[in-house]
Amino acid sequence: MVAAIINKDNQILLQKRADHTEKFPNLWDISIAGHVSQGDNSEQTVIKEAFEEIGVKIKEIEFIDSFLDKRIIGNIKENQVYDLYVIRLDFPLSKYTFNDGAVAEIKFADQQEIVRMRAKKLFHPREQWIDMIFKKTI
Repeated sequence: MVAAIINKDNQILLQKRADHTEKFPNLWDISIAGHVSQGDNSEQTVIKEAFEEIGVKIKEIEFIDSFLDKRIIGNIKENQVYDLYVIRLDFPLSKYTFNDGAVAEIKFADQQEIVRMRAKKLFHPREQWIDMIFKKTI
């Protein structure tokens, strides 16, 4: 599951993965990303991960679509389906926290900046969400 927090200016909250992250360190990613635990669904996971990763308590989320992401990382074959959600939240950047150690930095970016960052390959390779968000919400 992945979720994009979008503010009133249609900017998306991005998180930069910490340098010690096992996969794709120092790359930018969607606002919230996580794996669904047994017994949970993807909506419950969005709510839980939002609080764990960036310290935000949310209640309302919008399901956008699902997408498949396949890749090989070393000896590991990943074949994951992601549910994509949008959270409309006008929350100042200074109010977010990221104390779990997995996030190094956060920032808001508009569509033009995200396109520039993508061209420079600054994103986690699981970037299908970008086109989906631009097409359906912004």
